[in-house]
Amino acid sequence: MIALLLNAGYGTRLYPLTLNFPKGLLKIGERSICDYLVDKLKEINVDEIYLITNARFYPAFKKWGEENRIHVLNDETDGPENRLGAIRDIQFFLERVNPSDDVLILSGDNLFDFSLKSLYEAFQEHGGKHFTVGLFRMEEEERIKSYGVVELGENGRVVKFQEKPEEPFSDLASIGIYIYPKGKLFRVSEYLSKGNNPDAPGFFLEWLIKVEEVYSCIFSGNWYDIGTLETLEEARECFAGK
Repeated sequence: MIALLLNAGYGTRLYPLTLNFPKGLLKIGERSICDYLVDKLKEINVDEIYLITNARFYPAFKKWGEENRIHVLNDETDGPENRLGAIRDIQFFLERVNPSDDVLILSGDNLFDFSLKSLYEAFQEHGGKHFTVGLFRMEEEERIKSYGVVELGENGRVVKFQEKPEEPFSDLASIGIYIYPKGKLFRVSEYLSKGNNPDAPGFFLEWLIKVEEVYSCIFSGNWYDIGTLETLEEARECFAGK
């Protein structure tokens, strides 16, 4: 299995911190967000780790990648107004790397203290042939409206998915952690070829459950979506000393 860290966004909600510095390299204590994510990936022994970013932040990530033996890709966009969107960035990675293995994808916004082993085990439990998505329970209805909301059927199969619903039908949210099976990677280009939304991966999953079996893993522990100055500070308080 190989891993892909999505870090091609511009972190506009964290300005001025991220105006000229990538969100993924912001410090949580003594270490960066990406450092924490790489540690989590090492727990499941991925063979290679890739990170995709944009032209503005490529130099900083390239230096970090060389220090940590991470392959860094530049999607060649230079501002929020012409960014590719997460799904097109995934397709950019697939075209450049042409992976012949399963791909574990992590949004660079993520910071968490739980293990990814349960996600890998859920993927293997269903034969290693189906898309698998990481979920987190959210009690606050207003908060979950900002995420992809999921309803599960038997054996953890995703039977309903809606990106940012006005009226959430579940307390389970998709949190930007996925495994894409090697035999089904073509679904990304198929989705884009139909003119679908290239931005949040949730739009892809909303389409995907109509053509594929998609399974899940529900995580528990501490998890933060580092999108605002407020959540950044909350994460720093939680992870102080870890």
